[in-house]
Amino acid sequence: MNLNRRQFVQGAGAAAASVAAMGAVAAPALADEVMTADKAAETKWSFEIAPDPIPEDQITQTIEHDFVVVGAGMAGVCCAVAAAEEGCDVIVVTASSRAISRGGSNHAVGSKYQIEKGIEYNPEIARKIVKAEQTAGTYFMDKKKWARWINHSAESIDWTTALMEGKGLKCSLEPGFPDPALSTALAAVAATAERPWGPRETDDAALLLLGAALAGAEPPAPLLRRLSRAPLSDLPPASAALALSALDAFGADTAAAWDRLAERPVPPPPPPPPARPPLASVAAAALARQARAHRRGASEDEPPADVLAHVRWLAARLGLGYRASGAAPDPAHPLDPESALLVALLASSLPRRALADPASGLLPYDWRNHLADRLLALQLDDPPGTYRWAAPDGDDRRATVLAILVLRLLAME
Repeated sequence: MNLNRRQFVQGAGAAAASVAAMGAVAAPALADEVMTADKAAETKWSFEIAPDPIPEDQITQTIEHDFVVVGAGMAGVCCAVAAAEEGCDVIVVTASSRAISRGGSNHAVGSKYQIEKGIEYNPEIARKIVKAEQTAGTYFMDKKKWARWINHSAESIDWTTALMEGKGLKCSLEPGFPDPALSTALAAVAATAERPWGPRETDDAALLLLGAALAGAEPPAPLLRRLSRAPLSDLPPASAALALSALDAFGADTAAAWDRLAERPVPPPPPPPPARPPLASVAAAALARQARAHRRGASEDEPPADVLAHVRWLAARLGLGYRASGAAPDPAHPLDPESALLVALLASSLPRRALADPASGLLPYDWRNHLADRLLALQLDDPPGTYRWAAPDGDDRRATVLAILVLRLLAME
């Protein structure tokens, strides 16, 4: 029996559903459908099965190198760089068009970057975390590898970040730790949100709460109360959608407000030229309709047709994954930080199955990488070493906060 990971998960779900549906059916009737230890031992995963040899007449070129790395993920790239530093002639072979890191985090204990930011995270603290993980796993793991991570992960991540900084890249910290760039950007809007409120102050409060949610922090209670009472009908659709997303993050009752936003008139995509609705308005409308559908009992695995139409329109205009599809971004719809945040929130609300299926015509699997690349290309480097984005309306302060929130959200997915 040969299967890949997706088929294994689907098979496990099908067996569970069969048991639930048939109730008291005798166990032997399901014997062939249940994954047992013996069957698992006999199973070969798709990556364990060697492909058929390539016929000689189909080989057009032979390339020889000292060191061949297959796969340009985090492990493959680090392996290739380390080998090159030792003087090896290295080549990386990968199915992707670029290096891709799909892991949730690059976790180190006591790295230089953590120390610079005043974060106390030492081996003693890490051992307590590891002990809890080992207990949860009933100690069926290689404890030597855990010890190696505790004692040497800082060396590894310091080496990696030094390479990044040498290429002009910046580091940031994931939720649960304070992010200096996000903290600095949010400080610029904090004073505004404390003033008597109008649409601008409501918008700033939403950004502050989104920042708190992405940082894993408790929301400022007065700010949360004020935003929950603010008249969101005075805001543009995009700003209203961000405010409702911020309230949703902290469990506020937003059902009626999402419904009102979903009923706002928006030019339906795709529009005939010369009508060109802003990307942010289309994303906000889709986000509101997706939220309304869920509250009305729609399946989370089957987004409404109008939402999917909006997503396809956005994907085509943004050109996410255009290297593979050949469709370059539409210059008539330039990306901006606000649009990027709404698209990220919208895509994150869709089932992974819909995104992973090329036939669906939605976003490509690595849409986060493409969106981050497009957003980082808009970053201003003046003065050098700072995080700053420009906005068409001149509100660079707000654009910078939005951009950093997008990058934090993309890192969480």
